[in-house]
Amino acid sequence: MDVISFWQYADIQVVDINNCKLSSHTKIPASLLSTSSFIFIRRGSAQLLLDEQIFSVHGVQLFHVGPNSWIEWHTGKEPVEYIILSYEAHIRSDLASKIDCPFNLVSRIFPSNPAILHDILEKMLELIQDKKSIARFQMKALFYQWIAQVLEQNQSSSEHLNAANPVALVTMAMEYMLGHYAEPITLDSLAIAMNCSPGHLSNRFKQILNRGPIDCLIHLRMKRASTLLIETQMSLRSIAAATSYQDVYYFSKAFKKHTGMAPSVFRKRGYMSEDITSNHKIYDIVDSQLRCYIENDNRYQFGVKKGESTTMFKKHLAIPASLLIAFGLLLGACSSAGNTTSTNGNAEGSQESTAKQPVNTENKSAGTRVISTANGDIEIPANPERIVTDYYVGHLLALGIKPIGSLGLYMQSPYLEGETDGIEDIGDSLETIVALKPDLIITGNSKNVESYAKIAPTVLITLDSNVRGEVRQIGHILGKEEVAATWEKEFDEQIADARSEAQELITEGETVTVFAGGIQKTITIYGNGYTGKSIYNELQLPMQENIAKEINPEQPWMEISNEVLRNYAGDYIFVAVDLKSESYDYASDSIWGTLPAVQENKVFEIDGYRFWFSDPISLQGQVSDIVDMLSERQVENK
Repeated sequence: MDVISFWQYADIQVVDINNCKLSSHTKIPASLLSTSSFIFIRRGSAQLLLDEQIFSVHGVQLFHVGPNSWIEWHTGKEPVEYIILSYEAHIRSDLASKIDCPFNLVSRIFPSNPAILHDILEKMLELIQDKKSIARFQMKALFYQWIAQVLEQNQSSSEHLNAANPVALVTMAMEYMLGHYAEPITLDSLAIAMNCSPGHLSNRFKQILNRGPIDCLIHLRMKRASTLLIETQMSLRSIAAATSYQDVYYFSKAFKKHTGMAPSVFRKRGYMSEDITSNHKIYDIVDSQLRCYIENDNRYQFGVKKGESTTMFKKHLAIPASLLIAFGLLLGACSSAGNTTSTNGNAEGSQESTAKQPVNTENKSAGTRVISTANGDIEIPANPERIVTDYYVGHLLALGIKPIGSLGLYMQSPYLEGETDGIEDIGDSLETIVALKPDLIITGNSKNVESYAKIAPTVLITLDSNVRGEVRQIGHILGKEEVAATWEKEFDEQIADARSEAQELITEGETVTVFAGGIQKTITIYGNGYTGKSIYNELQLPMQENIAKEINPEQPWMEISNEVLRNYAGDYIFVAVDLKSESYDYASDSIWGTLPAVQENKVFEIDGYRFWFSDPISLQGQVSDIVDMLSERQVENK
């Protein structure tokens, strides 16, 4: 069913339309949009978070969000003015459940003539003030005109994203290898068949399967050879030729290296191919910590516990199970489901201390105490047991304290996976907070202090450019200054070790740039805030000189045209994209392909949403991931 058909058969009702203005250099806390909405940005600059996607906004932009989507604004040096058009769409349940139902999607839309769209919205803003029934009918008619324009303009726009789905590319390549494994295949010839550069293809395989394409090809050939050895009496020479090995000696050596025994011994012992594919040492394609990647498609389940940095970027694999089995890559990964051993010492410590934190303690001392906070002197329980927070769930968990409620958005950090189980999502509902019966509320939003204080003692935490300051404030509030000091010491030691390792991997004089968006006409550059926070603030990697000169510390991001990309490209480049659906072949692009970082394989795609979170546990995970990427790439480039 195509997009137009969804709109054609749906029952549409316009809910509201509003013109909104935001001041410059302002953080507008996350809020929940209960209905599907179009957001037409008329002017201004901002970083916009829509659910798990981060967008850089400058000038006229158009977005769509589905119902129950989170939205958060970080405005830049220019005030933002936008129109939000909310609607409800009802369609048969069997159609509405489809993944491509347009009413449920979060997306950026590229209109070719935004002036026409703006005029329609202006008319709708006038009609919303008119209480006559005819005005509501006219509003609905204008909405369908709006939809028709959006669909037509987006289709004709020349700014469609030039991104290939990484899973689709890897699947196509594996299908090609399955049909041509008996022929000579090199990385270059495979890349030509897939119409991309060798470096791009290799990176996508490592992103999805944690191995290169040639390694996967060897797995396939060895599995085929194993089957032929067991099921036929074909000579070794014939089996070698059937798996593209012209030299029997070389085939025997490769087979022994791969399986641990010579082909003749393998045949004599009568091993079955099912047993071979169950052998972890031989056929595991992914880390043994991974859950079976075909059992669940939860978008936030990455299959590993926080701290397992070697597989931190591996998403659930949408590659058909039959294809993985054909390569001998499936059974080993699934067999270790449920193994959740963490390799991150701090992560384990957080989980352990959280587990030891009882809801009701026998040693609780009765009474209250008065503390000085950003919102004045507040009387709070001496030992609060039922804490609710909006933004600081990661901070509390770092101190071994599990709140009973928090904003769902901030619990979705992949680095907090498993630690937020059982914490209630408070959304924007005061009723939910009341029902939780908190004895203390910790907030980062001054606008909510008054309403929260009517429910329970409420403390305002001031945002600190350094996460350590925020943790200190929480430690002071809870009377856990020593715990906070111990955490900070351990945190600094871990960051210092990672910083030392990262700086050793980068030659003196080399610089780093953090971009966002991939191959686009307009590109976002990050300074030491947002996605650049862990790279520049914590690891202290050297920023490219032009960025350091031009970026505004009060607005740690800026936009450039792709024509001047070279002026801001460092020796190492990190590009924030939506890794679940985006990946770019930088080497094949006429502009990106000229950058030394691209030519020297020093470009890293990172998940922009993953690197958006700035709680202490997420920062530790981000830092660990960056160091791992630099280390692995150095080995690869040797």
